[in-house]
Amino acid sequence: MEILVTGSEGVFAQKVITELLAQGHSVVGVDNLSKYNEVKNIGQYSLIQGDLTDAIFTNSLFIDKRYDMVLHFAAMIYGVLWYDKHPADVLSNNISMTSNLLANHSSIDKFVYMSSSMVYENTTIYPSKELDQVPIMSTDYGFSKYVCERLVNSYSKQHALSYLIWRPFNVFDINENLNPIAGVGHVFSDLVRKILIEQQTPIYLLGDGNQTRTFIDIRDAAYAVASFSEKLEGTYNLGTEEEITIKKLASLIAKKAIELELLSDSYNVSFSNKEVHNNDVKRRGPDISKLVYSTSWKPSISLDKSIEDFLLCLVR
Repeated sequence: MEILVTGSEGVFAQKVITELLAQGHSVVGVDNLSKYNEVKNIGQYSLIQGDLTDAIFTNSLFIDKRYDMVLHFAAMIYGVLWYDKHPADVLSNNISMTSNLLANHSSIDKFVYMSSSMVYENTTIYPSKELDQVPIMSTDYGFSKYVCERLVNSYSKQHALSYLIWRPFNVFDINENLNPIAGVGHVFSDLVRKILIEQQTPIYLLGDGNQTRTFIDIRDAAYAVASFSEKLEGTYNLGTEEEITIKKLASLIAKKAIELELLSDSYNVSFSNKEVHNNDVKRRGPDISKLVYSTSWKPSISLDKSIEDFLLCLVR
């Protein structure tokens, strides 16, 4: 298949592209390089640099060109505190990128949208299912993802566009860089930086640390997206069902670092709290039975293995 991957130089898209190329697909990537300012393409696919919020540029991607599939990863993706400080950018840019792409529906056989578990941010139903009625999101990031989902659904109804929506729950990359600013990187890398690099004791947490999350290794998530996006239709949760508190995650990271002799066994795990924004999500976890039933797939990499690989990648 000929596949257009937006946000192609992002870490998640890169993992998916690697899987797609291994499966024999032809890939065209598009990215504005705004987050990393780095081209990660190693020459195995075509890369076009440009801004999808520009309708003229986006339309140019489809001149005399038809794609079997568009995998739309491009979005403003940072940590929770960054979202809270840039709500207008997040909401307007995420929606305009998706809208500009969908305007070219006649040149797309299937549109695959990478949404987010943040569409469930105000739910009171756990674990969350795809058909749950979800309350309106508090964050502009979560709301932007929900509006884009509705756009995809609307184009399907009006123009018979085939589509798939993925709702990933806390995908983390074992090679993620450690951002020095708390709340800009993801919670996994934030905790590793605080424990292993800064050796904070107590560990300063955003919120009370009793928030629960599920974490899926990017390798599992990328395999699922690359392998099942052609087959599936509709909306699917993507994640694991192992729910864990942030405090417990911090303790597991410290324990593994001590086992690997990356941290002194005298390190004391204790916690202190920093004020967090009002939209802090207290609990989030998926029901993935729909995906498992449709594909027989289940995540294969344990949280313990992911933590170990993350730490080993960091010190190599």
